Amino acid sequence: MTPTEELISSLPLHLQERTRGIPRPASGRSRLSQSQLSQSQASDRGPVVYWTHHAQRVEENPALDVACTLALTLRRPLVVYHGLSSQYRYASDRHHVFQIQGAKDLQEEYTQRGIRYAFELQRRSENTLGLLRLAQQTDLLITDDFPGEPTDRWLERLAYLEGLTILAVDTACVVPMQLVGRAHDRAFAFRDATAKLYKERLSRRWPTLESVPQRYDGQLPFEALDCSTNEPYQIVAQCDIDPMVPPVADTCGGTRAGYKRWNDFLQDRISKYAAKRNDPCAEYSSRMSAYLHYGMVSPMRLAREANERKAEKYLDELLIWRELACGYCFYRSDYRSIETIPSWAIETLRKHQKDRREKLYSWETLARGKTDDRLWNACQESLIRHGELHNNLRMTWGKAILSWTQSPEEALGWIIDLNHRYALDGRDPASYGGILWCLGQFDRPFYPEQPVLGTVRARPTSGHLNRLDFDRYERIVRRPIAKSTCRVAVVGAGIAGLLCARSLADVGFEVELFEKSRGPGGRGATRRLDSAGSIDHGAPCFQISSRRWENLLGSWEQDSVIARWEPRLGIWKGRSQAGKVAADSMVAADSVSEDSMAEGSLEASALERAPGWVGKWWVGKGGMNRIGKHLAQGLAIGYRKTIEGIERRDQGWTLRGSVQSESGVESFQAGPFDCVVLAIPSPQISALVHRDCRWKEIASSRSMEPTWTLMIEFAGRWEIPFDAIHLEDHTSLLWMSRESSKPTGKPSGSSADLQGNSQGLAGPEAWCIQATSQWTVEHLERDPEWVKSEMIAAISKLGVVAIPQILQVHAHRWRYGQALSAGDRSADSCPYLWDPDLQLGACGDWVTGSEGTQEGDRRQTIRPQGIERALESGAAMAGGIYRHWVERNGLACDLSLGNKPYQPLLFDPDV
Repeated sequence: MTPTEELISSLPLHLQERTRGIPRPASGRSRLSQSQLSQSQASDRGPVVYWTHHAQRVEENPALDVACTLALTLRRPLVVYHGLSSQYRYASDRHHVFQIQGAKDLQEEYTQRGIRYAFELQRRSENTLGLLRLAQQTDLLITDDFPGEPTDRWLERLAYLEGLTILAVDTACVVPMQLVGRAHDRAFAFRDATAKLYKERLSRRWPTLESVPQRYDGQLPFEALDCSTNEPYQIVAQCDIDPMVPPVADTCGGTRAGYKRWNDFLQDRISKYAAKRNDPCAEYSSRMSAYLHYGMVSPMRLAREANERKAEKYLDELLIWRELACGYCFYRSDYRSIETIPSWAIETLRKHQKDRREKLYSWETLARGKTDDRLWNACQESLIRHGELHNNLRMTWGKAILSWTQSPEEALGWIIDLNHRYALDGRDPASYGGILWCLGQFDRPFYPEQPVLGTVRARPTSGHLNRLDFDRYERIVRRPIAKSTCRVAVVGAGIAGLLCARSLADVGFEVELFEKSRGPGGRGATRRLDSAGSIDHGAPCFQISSRRWENLLGSWEQDSVIARWEPRLGIWKGRSQAGKVAADSMVAADSVSEDSMAEGSLEASALERAPGWVGKWWVGKGGMNRIGKHLAQGLAIGYRKTIEGIERRDQGWTLRGSVQSESGVESFQAGPFDCVVLAIPSPQISALVHRDCRWKEIASSRSMEPTWTLMIEFAGRWEIPFDAIHLEDHTSLLWMSRESSKPTGKPSGSSADLQGNSQGLAGPEAWCIQATSQWTVEHLERDPEWVKSEMIAAISKLGVVAIPQILQVHAHRWRYGQALSAGDRSADSCPYLWDPDLQLGACGDWVTGSEGTQEGDRRQTIRPQGIERALESGAAMAGGIYRHWVERNGLACDLSLGNKPYQPLLFDPDV
């Protein structure tokens, strides 16, 4: 018998059957360093460590019982480690808040038991969790046996540590997964195989421990967070996670909240569950899946108490269907892949893959619930607002996506993404069970064959809609998340302001935007030409470095909002002493090596390797203003409205300003608003911000550079071998781009997809020329005609091919053209500003600044990160407002508030 087997055999039988040893990988490459792998353990072998992640409870926790039993047997202290990473897939405000709320309960319960509980929060993705270092201080680690990401990958890494015994304990199932023996693909087969096992365990009371081991009081290799003194909403604000998936206001995490909901279900609704469970307009589902996913409640207790009430149908869902899925994910490593579904399902879906689809929706359209299907949109809205979807509707919701995507692989990917991103029970094996069922898993063929689905069971939304009181269901979905609806004014319809406004509107906030110009997008601006061409005279292009925006970018590309732009890049090499430039001063982007580029040479190599430009370039398809127009759809925006003052009164914020109309300039007032967001350039904020605003000084310290921009249309092609030119150290010019080389809004692949393109098509050709900030500052107040003349002269003196005949030329002054680098920027800097007392915020790319020049630095570059920073800032601002409003006005209350309602009923009696 191995030492691991001896440890397991020393346990009581009810714990033995749930415990397995995690073997050290015999082969394969570890992601741990050699020093991490070989680090020796302390001489006293350290404490027994229990790493909890999916058993976030103290009572009826088999893994905790194993840890306590072995610590007592070995006469060693025990420490419970609970870590929350910012790097797991779909990490968001929603999942973080729910778990941190649960951690408050855990800390209190462990403290009462005399067991040390250490909660570690990874605030920034670049920080490393202390679990590895803690595991290096022991030779025995106990953890929850959970078949799912991301803990399965982390456990695999820990298994490489030398001298570490890892025991995984099933805390999720009434019948331990390892007793089932294999994955089952039909519910009746699983039911038959486990009938005896359930009969033996269903009524069994879970034994309680009579004593606990010694508390570990040694030093920990990380900083533990005191959950009792930190509010979840405020903690989450410090984390580098997705703020666009907000917390669920009316579902609180934790053992107390979970059992409160369960007891209400037992008392009032379980008796009618069998008859009413399929009606989403009736309040007869338990809504316990999120608490079961994180192990905040015991499945043994739920099953035992449901059995006492002879709730057979509920037990069938809780035990058979849920634990069927757990076992499937436990024994099948391919459960995330299309290859896991039955061969008949794969064959029929492949056979019908080329069937005509009525619609092919992008991820963004699906994620926001903006399809042409009313019922599906309401289902998605339920996920967005409340983090849950009635099980009967979730099956219909999932199957619909098969008909809106190009392949079963894409459909599976989108179903997984949308479920895991928004549902509080996302990533659970039961979620995978329901998702795979939509594609034929755990089911049989149905005839006759249907378009797209083939013999996979169909559940058309039209049929479901006919048997549903849809108006009532829609009111249920749109029930309040707070005591009152939050009214938000956003000043500025640039990228940051638009995304902030749209994100808040999507979760039910009332948002109104005020924009002084004629259209949305801010510096993502486009000028239309008489020849039907266009010039992007603000941000010339953009790039995205964070993977967080991949789905959004893919959607925008699919919906023809943006397109890739791969211009032939040239770098202007410099000036001669006489101020004349030799013809060889224009250096092709592929003329030097990658090594010289990496050292900061002015002579860039290939486009993707040029200094300051990394990865893909994106442009708005048909103009950079296409992005702003897309984000503005469906929002209430007042154009040509200049805000001249904001005042906070008893009822809220009042905005005053002037509006341009056909009859002239008129004054107006708007309000009251609960919150105001200033999404405008930082220099414009000082005149508006309240004198007591806590972030006014920060905003005042942020500077922005002005830019003169020249828009030229030539009669023919300018015969130089570049589509974009960066001018380094020129006295007046910074950037030149052949706008005719950019994709237009015309159908892709047509000869008209490029305005004039870089392949020599005949016709007028448009160029955008941007001046340096230094030259612009010197000539900021000059007449535009003078600016045109000087900049054209500068172009003519570059020493390249003479410019063609000019058809038209325009000059535009951006007084606030580009954000300067924030000198105090750090990894922990917040991408938005917020005063919780005034309920006043600010966002924009200037908050954290660019990675370009700092004030007083002569060197200047064009850098395309501004739009990404604007997106990050706008999204974070929306998340901050949501957290603030729900924390102060949410319907869910702390259980300690006595007779006040803990959480609202799912259904208002008046609905």
